[in-house]
Amino acid sequence: MPFLGTLVNAGAVLVGSVVGSLVGEVFPQDLRGHLHRILGVLTVGIAAKMVVDGDIVKGGFTLIAGYLIGYLLRLDGRLRRLIPSGGVIAAVVIFCTGPMTVLGSIQDAFGQPDLLLIKSLLDGTVSVIFGATFGISMALSAVFLLLIQGGIEVITLSIGGSSPDPAVLSVLNGTGGLILFLIGLNLLDLTDFPTADTLPALLLVPLWSFFL
Repeated sequence: MPFLGTLVNAGAVLVGSVVGSLVGEVFPQDLRGHLHRILGVLTVGIAAKMVVDGDIVKGGFTLIAGYLIGYLLRLDGRLRRLIPSGGVIAAVVIFCTGPMTVLGSIQDAFGQPDLLLIKSLLDGTVSVIFGATFGISMALSAVFLLLIQGGIEVITLSIGGSSPDPAVLSVLNGTGGLILFLIGLNLLDLTDFPTADTLPALLLVPLWSFFL
């Protein structure tokens, strides 16, 4: 059944976000601050793994090009007015960047949800921490996940695609890892970089298939 894995994944993030927000309400402010820092360290760790596994050079070029597009569109400012919590953007990038998202969505389109079911356990756990830190607004990340992964499945079914080019996945890892690194620095309050301006870079990654 197509879309089963994506639906379960979005449901896990939604439930995790709600549970986290309820638990977070009873947490003292200093504990929520510590969880915020833990999320920053976790994000930097995930970023480092992705960068090591990816093509950082092509990922860097893609990031720069995507950032320029986002900057010209004033994407970060627009999204901050629409979504006050920067945690939503951070969560969406964590949940929807990397080979597990792409491969899992493609497999799910052909009725093989196993990879996305495993991803659901990971994302659901992380969403509890995000929900406890940023509140109920994190439930919005489930909507974005549904749209992104569902979109990948629709495209896969419409073009009859199969496994993506490993070289393109490597660029995705490099690009996504660099974006996550910037998000991690923001979560650690070391910078205040407009990370939403970098999101168009993820849309540019597939263009590498014409050159690799």
